[in-house]
Amino acid sequence: SERERVHYGPHDPQTSRHLFIEQGLVARQLNTRLDFYRHNSRLMAEIEAEEDRHRKRDLLIEPAALYQLYDARIPNGIYAEPQLKKWLKNQTGQPLHFSAEDFYQNQAQTPQQEQFPDHIQIRQLDIPLSYVFAPEQEDDGVTAHLKLAWLNALNANDFEYLVPGLIQEKVVALIKGLPKSLRRGLIPVNHYADIIVELLQHNQDFYQQLVAIVRQKNGLETTVEEWQTVALPPHLRFRYEVSNRKNKIVYQGRNFAEMQGQHQQAANISFQKSASENRQINGASDWVFATIEPMVTLDNGLPAYPAVVDQQDAVGLRFFETEEQALQEHTQGIKRLVQLKYPKITKQCQKITPNLKAALAWDSLGSDYSLIDSLIDARLEAVIFATDRIDNQQAFDQLAEDLSANLYRDVYSWLEQLNTVLLDWYKVWQAIEENSEQLTDDSYSDMIQELDYLIYDGFLKIVSFEQLKHYPRYLEALSMRLETALHSPQKEADKLTQLSKVSEPFYQLCEEAPVFTRDHQEYLMTLQEYRVSLFAQSLGTKQKVSAKRLKNEFKSLF
Repeated sequence: SERERVHYGPHDPQTSRHLFIEQGLVARQLNTRLDFYRHNSRLMAEIEAEEDRHRKRDLLIEPAALYQLYDARIPNGIYAEPQLKKWLKNQTGQPLHFSAEDFYQNQAQTPQQEQFPDHIQIRQLDIPLSYVFAPEQEDDGVTAHLKLAWLNALNANDFEYLVPGLIQEKVVALIKGLPKSLRRGLIPVNHYADIIVELLQHNQDFYQQLVAIVRQKNGLETTVEEWQTVALPPHLRFRYEVSNRKNKIVYQGRNFAEMQGQHQQAANISFQKSASENRQINGASDWVFATIEPMVTLDNGLPAYPAVVDQQDAVGLRFFETEEQALQEHTQGIKRLVQLKYPKITKQCQKITPNLKAALAWDSLGSDYSLIDSLIDARLEAVIFATDRIDNQQAFDQLAEDLSANLYRDVYSWLEQLNTVLLDWYKVWQAIEENSEQLTDDSYSDMIQELDYLIYDGFLKIVSFEQLKHYPRYLEALSMRLETALHSPQKEADKLTQLSKVSEPFYQLCEEAPVFTRDHQEYLMTLQEYRVSLFAQSLGTKQKVSAKRLKNEFKSLF
């Protein structure tokens, strides 16, 4: 017959007690609901979580020391849970409830929470974090737990700073990963890492700051690409876990661009569902809005940025995922509302007549709008953009009053300058085309490219009046260059070789950029001055300019 199972404790109480403490309490294998056991297990789990954050296993008390704690308080003869329950019932106080301090190996090692926070604040979002210390596992390191609706409001730079407790290690790893020729200039590594970490500003681009700081501190020239291509260990890059409205995880990984690209449309739909439940407005032709706050919190806790939006024959109120998008839309919406409520402001400007040949030159750009209409639109937008955010009835009425008093004069001044610029531009373009067969392909292409970047449909919204005043000199310089190219082709070729070293990276950047920005325009003006210095020195430049200065400006802007 099967032998009957008997409890081992009565036969060897001493060994049984040892196993009960070692396996049941220290190793936490006891299946019990005793208060002290749950209390102590929770405290130890919290310390283990701190070890995950700090990526080291030296905080939690050693098993042998924990055994001694229990051994000193549990009487001899207790080797099972029923006996322990009975003993505890007769005790005063809580003899087996230990404090967190009891479970640390060394009290001086008690970690500081702010170094490894449970949440980080990014763009008004409270993002939960979790930590795992397991280098062999996919989830090793810090995980940011994101909601799907948040994705389009975030960017990769938001997460480059990791958490305070890891940023020093990350910067050290980045320095060590640079090419040897650059790394030698940042020794001792820890010293330069300390300097960089102290100077980093979280509201600025992480890698651009690295470039600027090492240049400032020791004159070392690096590029964003050189820093970005350093292969970091996984735990020094955020891991992302994205969940949808039903709390289903839809992405896990460390590639921010991949995550955002895969879920951009779904994120927008999720955001719009939340926004549509709030205070959207349609079909307004007057200021019908209360004060428009810069940022509001939707009913689900998601931050959103309201803006007046252009609806062609009306305006409305919408919410956007980013402040940048909202500001852009708000400018267009306010512009439309001015045109709807105060049509006389723009109609008065339309009476200004441009030079006929200048108007024809403008038409050659293929614009959908006439020169005067394009100029009015650009100047109206520029005034709104330069004005403090229009967020209430009083501010809107003041804007309309200012436009009524000043827009006509502003448009007139611009048109006077544009008449000259457009005529000069068209004359130079005609001359280049007439002599195209006598120019090398490289010279012809560069000259036409220069004209295309100076004047194009939409440039009026980017160029400043101060910049426009220099256009006649740039065009005269191009005309002089054409003469030289026709009579001294070798001299033209030599100058073009110098120019291409700084112009080609810029033009390539512009081709890849989604929009041509004011930073691009600012650099273009410096490039134009360099063109003058190469091809028409007699005209003079407004500033000292060289290939080195251009390269430095390129690095600082882009």
